[in-house]
Amino acid sequence: GIRNVLLRNNTVSPATTTRLNSGINQTQPSISNDGQFITMMRRNSTNNNYMVMLYNRVANTYTTARSVPDVMEHPSVSNSAEKIAWLQRTGTNNLIFVRDIAANTNTQVLSTTDQLNHPHLSADGLTLTFAQQVT
Repeated sequence: GIRNVLLRNNTVSPATTTRLNSGINQTQPSISNDGQFITMMRRNSTNNNYMVMLYNRVANTYTTARSVPDVMEHPSVSNSAEKIAWLQRTGTNNLIFVRDIAANTNTQVLSTTDQLNHPHLSADGLTLTFAQQVT
């Protein structure tokens, strides 16, 4: 079945739930601290690539931050959406990338065969946390 990203607004009574872009498989949402931007994972139905998507709630627009055949997971976004981080798995390597939207660059910040999980950017995009299982 289709996996949708849902947005729940608890600031109104009763709370409302909105489905983003119904009909397209989307998973692993992460919202900026100010609530304007949401990153999520998606599989491209044409070439089966993994995609990191950025949704701007104010402009109601989607942008593809990265699309590759490698498995990508756990996107995270800074408040201004200037930076997006994610985990990418290539063979036995686990990589963490950070995309600088303004510079249009992807920077690999870590490569290891250790298990990595859940990279998360700080609100200002300058600090990154993640879990690592050392073997």
